[in-house]
Amino acid sequence: EMGLGSTPMPASAPSICPAGCSGRGACVDGVCVCDPLYAGDACERFAILMIAICPNDCSGRGSCVNGTCVCDRPYHGLDCSTVSLCPGHTLGAGNCSGRGDCVNGTCVCDGGWSGPDCSISTCPMDCSGHGMCSNGTCACDYGWRGSVCGDISCPNGCSGNGICTSDAVEPVCICDPTWTGVDCSMRMCPTNDLALSCSGHGACAQNGTCICYQDYVGDDCSILQECNGRGSKRCGFCDCEEGFSGSECEVDVCRDSRK
Repeated sequence: EMGLGSTPMPASAPSICPAGCSGRGACVDGVCVCDPLYAGDACERFAILMIAICPNDCSGRGSCVNGTCVCDRPYHGLDCSTVSLCPGHTLGAGNCSGRGDCVNGTCVCDGGWSGPDCSISTCPMDCSGHGMCSNGTCACDYGWRGSVCGDISCPNGCSGNGICTSDAVEPVCICDPTWTGVDCSMRMCPTNDLALSCSGHGACAQNGTCICYQDYVGDDCSILQECNGRGSKRCGFCDCEEGFSGSECEVDVCRDSRK
């Protein structure tokens, strides 16, 4: 009931949805809220959950992943119904000695195994190129050590008197000054000729001391001492000083006369 002079209020317009939601849903604020199993702006189509199905359920010999069979060893094929035959096939282990996959008759070996039938145990890092692999264990070449033959090893560890280097074909010791030998265990003897030990006039003892040849004296055997220091050579013979005699002036005449 309206009073005099009142303006009539218009009725609210009903919400309108596309195609009336095809009779498969409710219209809420102009949007279709579809019944179960229906979808679309107007609920015009079925919403069916598609389930990927593998051929023959993978014959019970594999797993179905997104509609594709991932076969167990030693089977293959779209439905895992075919037995693969590769080297190393046994009833218990399957193909490839049980250590790889059979692909078109060829073994693709698992890590750590090699060979046509995947029966050979490989070594880590192929022994670094410095050894032989035997049953998965590295037998290192001379001068190399470690589980993968990656560590250099010089004779006697260079005796603590040098460094071991692999710059050469095989590791060698680079000796500190005054030391020599393949393992740097021998002291160098003094010399006045870097190319010759004991100046070329003596033998170097292991303790680094020169043993001089005849007529040479000094720490480095560089001093020529003719006639035992008691005379001088003339025409290959000793001219001895007074009081000495002998081919090398080795006789002390005065001393011997007092005996």
